[in-house]
Parts: sequence; C-alpha cells; structure tokens
Amino acid sequence: MRALPEAGLDIEFLKALVVPVTMGLCLAGATGFRVFLPLCLLSWAARLDILPLNGSFEWLSSNAALITFTVAVILEFIGDKFPVVDHALDAIGIFVKPVVGALIMAAPLVTLDPLIACVVGAVAGGSIAGGIGLAKAKGRLVANTATLGFAAPVISVIEDILTVLLSVMAIIFPVVALAGVIVLVVFISMRILRRRRTKLESKI
Repeated sequence: MRALPEAGLDIEFLKALVVPVTMGLCLAGATGFRVFLPLCLLSWAARLDILPLNGSFEWLSSNAALITFTVAVILEFIGDKFPVVDHALDAIGIFVKPVVGALIMAAPLVTLDPLIACVVGAVAGGSIAGGIGLAKAKGRLVANTATLGFAAPVISVIEDILTVLLSVMAIIFPVVALAGVIVLVVFISMRILRRRRTKLESKI
C-alpha cells in the first residue's frame, strides 16, 4: 500500500481516497450516537464485499468480530431505552466513541499506509465521534432530567433511526450522508452556543 501519490496529483488516487474519507467521516458521526451500530454495519458490508478494508483492518469482517459487534448492537439498543442505563452508556461512550470513531474512519482507507490511516482516523474520526457523543450525552441528561426519564425511550428510538440512516447512507451514498453530518454538527454547535449564551445572560 502507498501513503502518497507517486508523482503529482494522481486523480485516480484522489478519487479512491475521497470516497473512503467521506464514508469514514459519516460513520464516525453516526458513532457519536451509537458505538457499535455503525461499526457493525461496516463489518457486515466488508464481509459481503460491498466495500474493501485496509489490510490491517480486515479482522473487522471476521466471524468473531461480526458476532461480537452484532451482540453488542442488541445490548446497546436495549440498554439505551432505560434512563439509568443510558447515562452509564454515555459515560463509557465518552472514552470509547473516539476510539471507535478513529477505527471506523481508518478502516476504509485502503489507499493509505496503515499508520497514516490510523493517524487520519484518530484526528478526524475520533474528534467527530467524541464531539457528537459528548453533545448527545449532555442533551440526553437534560431531557431525562426535565421529563423524569420518560423521554428516554422516545429519544433513543429517534437516535437509533438517525444512526441507521447515517450509517447506511455513508456506505451507499457517502457524499449525501456527509451533508447530513455537516448539518448535524452545525445544529449541535448552535445549540451549545445558544445554551452558553443563555447561561451568561442569566448571570448578568
């Protein structure tokens, strides 16, 4: 595998790089909501030869990985519907989501050297997954506190649907999915800034 184009701007190389990068960014964004669902879908897509993986990450399509991720998806899906459990998952996710985001970003980068793919994954995928995951955790805490936990199942189902849509679109139509991730990041950023402004105004 090569780390950079051999000479000048290799158009085919760039094409082969842009799509996997876009896919990885979108899957990392989806990981901010659910740790295992995007990773599981990526693994199954690789197993079904829908997309290739960087050689160092081919273990993601192994039987052991597929079984582990599928079981983890089911457990996460059920647990996230309960207020206390969802807080525990969010707390763990603060540390796990950036790691999975980095992994899921690096895995499709077949044209890059594995080390460079890992660096790109850590910087881009880890940051996006961690940032969205942290904002999601704060939002769920506020919603559960305001509704005494009754909103947890409803919000969880909405997040499930959003995660599935983003993940599937990332694999099939990555450019379209990236537009959705950008809108999502902008929306979350605006909400955070508005909340901070409200707090500052209340202190004045």
